[in-house]
Amino acid sequence: MVSPTQSKRKALNLYCFRFCLLMAVTVLLLSMVIMGIAPFQLPWSPPGLHTPVLVVEFLGSMEEALMVFGPEKIGLDSVVEGIYWDFGYIACYSLLLTSFAVAGWLQTQNKNLLLCIPIIAIAATCDVFENQILLEITDRISNTIPSTSALNQDGTTEDINFILLRTWVNSKFTAITMVSTLLFPFVMSQHSRFPISSRIFAVATLIALASSLAIWFTRWIMPEVLSLAIAACWATIATRAFYLSRSS
Repeated sequence: MVSPTQSKRKALNLYCFRFCLLMAVTVLLLSMVIMGIAPFQLPWSPPGLHTPVLVVEFLGSMEEALMVFGPEKIGLDSVVEGIYWDFGYIACYSLLLTSFAVAGWLQTQNKNLLLCIPIIAIAATCDVFENQILLEITDRISNTIPSTSALNQDGTTEDINFILLRTWVNSKFTAITMVSTLLFPFVMSQHSRFPISSRIFAVATLIALASSLAIWFTRWIMPEVLSLAIAACWATIATRAFYLSRSS
């Protein structure tokens, strides 16, 4: 016989999976909006990195930023608009990961899954700080006269901004990868039921772990690999939430 407590737990578990699925759909839609807003071509992209959103996130200096957008500052307004949309994206992916972690805890009573919550908060905080730095940088770019030197008189401040940008970006990706790692035992515990998605999640998590370490040492190539690995992890979570919301 099922106790009232177990019934409530099962109902809450079902609600969390359904909410997770809703957030997954919202994240997908916001991703499409942001990618649609962002310019598909920039005057210059670093070798090995071609995704406009990532190119902007991994800017290393004011000179580089001015090269990316060119003298005409092509796509700058679109990037700024995308940054504002990204604040909503941050909230949605945070809720997506949190609801899945809570659902996993309700189902397995594994308290390690609750460790995801503060790490998700750290990732979201880093992402917010990253956006604030990007808004400062894009504002400086918009006010820079093309014929002048790339660095303004307060070049030291600019250097600090780009160091902070890289710190927040790298920390965000590292924290998100840590969340996937903590979710790994729960996802793999259902390997016999969901063999394909479990394997995808396992491979994507391993790639994300390696890439999240690599981005601290190199800015190019690995960010795109990392973003694709994280996308694969989130897609697996969404798929798992869909099936479990129907059968919990």
